[in-house]
Amino acid sequence: MAVRYEIVGRILIVRLGRAGFPFLMEAVKAGLADPHFLSPGALLFDVRDNPGQRPRYPEVSADVEFLSSQREFIGGRWAYLTTEEPARFGVGRMFQSAAETKGVTVALFTEEKEAIAWLGNAD
Repeated sequence: MAVRYEIVGRILIVRLGRAGFPFLMEAVKAGLADPHFLSPGALLFDVRDNPGQRPRYPEVSADVEFLSSQREFIGGRWAYLTTEEPARFGVGRMFQSAAETKGVTVALFTEEKEAIAWLGNAD
C-alpha cells in the first residue's frame, strides 16, 4: 500500500504504507489541496502499516519544519498513530520531540479512535 490520505470531518489522516516516509509530505500536500479538507483542521499520521522503515532525525525534523509552516491549516495538535513495537514507537517519539521544538503538541496513540477523540473531531 502506498502513502494515501483521507479526510474524516476536519481531520486529515495520512496513512503511511509500504512506500515509506519519503512520500509522506506528498500525501500531506495533496490532502491540504483537496477541496474537501476544511481548515482549520487537524492532522493524524497513521504509520501502523509501514514495514518498519526508520527515518533519521534530520528527515523527521525537515518534515516537521514543513508541517509547522502549515499550522494555519492543520493546527498545533497532531496525532501520531503507531504500534507498540519499540523501534516504531521510538520514531513517533522522535517526531514528537521535533514537533515540540516548533511549539506543536504531538500525542502518540496505538488506537485510531483514541487519536481522533484526542483531536476533538470525532465526527
